[in-house]
Amino acid sequence: MVELFERHKRNRSIRQMMKVASEGGYWIPVEASWRQWANPNFEAERTTFPSPDTIRAFAVGMGATETEVLMAIGRSLGLDVGPENDTDLILPGAGVLGAAEKNMLATMAAFLVSKMEG
Repeated sequence: MVELFERHKRNRSIRQMMKVASEGGYWIPVEASWRQWANPNFEAERTTFPSPDTIRAFAVGMGATETEVLMAIGRSLGLDVGPENDTDLILPGAGVLGAAEKNMLATMAAFLVSKMEG
């Protein structure tokens, strides 16, 4: 994720990227969230995946695609997402599912993670 921030920063500050995201309709009020994902020294301390709104705000603020941000975050968290692979974390059609179906996907993912942990 740090590399993605650096590639899309283009001499802009975090606050400037936050402003672009806000103007695009995505406001993440915590500047610290932006700073920690852009900070290479914070990588080892990350344990949670950002919310969909945060991912969208990062994408709009940086001028990247949501898929680029999603994959970069996945790699930052140690997920096995290859640098040239843009499909490992994508579920085609998931964006048009109803609330109940999305909840089932989240439950299934939690179950699969728990099975991998032991």
